[in-house]
Amino acid sequence: MPLIWQRLMDETAPLLGWLVLRQGRAAGLAHVILRQHSFSSAEVAILEDLWIAPFARRHGLAERLVERLVREGREQGWRRIEWETGAENLVAQRLYDRIATLDPVRRYRIDLE
Repeated sequence: MPLIWQRLMDETAPLLGWLVLRQGRAAGLAHVILRQHSFSSAEVAILEDLWIAPFARRHGLAERLVERLVREGREQGWRRIEWETGAENLVAQRLYDRIATLDPVRRYRIDLE
């Protein structure tokens, strides 16, 4: 079993996932990693992946999955949900620009592997 599925099924892992089925087929998937916030006791959810199958696109499924994450976050007391997207992913950005606030922070990284 791929590592992502092992983690999603591990109740002790800080990874949570939602799978949407349409007519028995995987139509959408969202998963978040919960992390502590330095200045708050509330956790921050990092949306690691929001995937919609080609046959299910352009029917509002991505927005409904994000709405589900927002409900979950409110119920669980998360501080916020954060995510990033590729600069070239203009289709997703149109949705994100409508439903979320663009964070003006630049992100840096040092790859260690």
